[in-house]
Amino acid sequence: MRFRLFALLCAFALPAVAQTTFVNPAKPGSPEAATVGSLEIARTGKEVLLTWTLPEGEIRMIEIMRHTSPQAPGRGRVAGVRPEPPIFADTVPDEQAIYWYWLKITRPNGLVLNIGPVPTPESSVWTP
Repeated sequence: MRFRLFALLCAFALPAVAQTTFVNPAKPGSPEAATVGSLEIARTGKEVLLTWTLPEGEIRMIEIMRHTSPQAPGRGRVAGVRPEPPIFADTVPDEQAIYWYWLKITRPNGLVLNIGPVPTPESSVWTP
């Protein structure tokens, strides 16, 4: 499994990236109000590799969401993941289609933060 992930990391072209700044409504305007997280996506055929950084603070749950549109309504849950390691490999049904991914992050107090949508880049060709 580790070799496969390493091979995937080495094989992908330039990833698609989203960076989102979250504002804490309890402390608007304060320097500690904003936290940053990002999601990067690389793809080869049907294989999609997601890597991320998370905003600071406690996290109760992380869900990976996917859709064929950049609109959130209708997106589906692909998996629930732990914060570490910050990597997930997915297999999409259609290697010609563009998919959009989100990280849906739930705080212990129920606050939900989303990073995304991030589109899958065009498929690259890789031969080992």
